[in-house]
Amino acid sequence: CGTRLGVLRPEIVKQTRLQHEDVDRVEVIASCSHDTAAAVAAVPAVGRDWAFLS
Repeated sequence: CGTRLGVLRPEIVKQTRLQHEDVDRVEVIASCSHDTAAAVAAVPAVGRDWAFLS
């Protein structure tokens, strides 16, 4: 989770019509292995007194 894979390939930028001043430096980063795991990782929870229901 969080492994840097490199930057976006030019053909992906073209296909998606992505526009950003630093588009040649947009990194591709591997997410957690599953969308639910990624959602849990994004929860802005602190401490032990919280829950995530899916």
